[in-house]
Amino acid sequence: MNRHVLPNRRPSLTFGVEHGIGGKHSNFTVSIGGDGESSDVREVFVSGPQSPLLDLVRDSAILLSLALQYGCPLETIRHALTRDDADQPATVIGSVVAGIEEVLA
Repeated sequence: MNRHVLPNRRPSLTFGVEHGIGGKHSNFTVSIGGDGESSDVREVFVSGPQSPLLDLVRDSAILLSLALQYGCPLETIRHALTRDDADQPATVIGSVVAGIEEVLA
């Protein structure tokens, strides 16, 4: 399995996600494609105030990015993440994946 290596410059979108733990807000930037033809998300960056929670979210975003670069579909990742009783994302990274899908829809 080969990793889809990204060019240094590529289209990106930035959006905010509010997550339930303490009503915190973080910004996420997603890099799209990079091959000039694809609209697939390939990388996720996180920014926000330093905290142990944000450290976990940053690590989750790195793992999400690597999974996408190795070809795992975003939909497969979404179905694997924890959801609450109302079928909403139960984690910050789940909210990010939902936000990506909404932005790209």
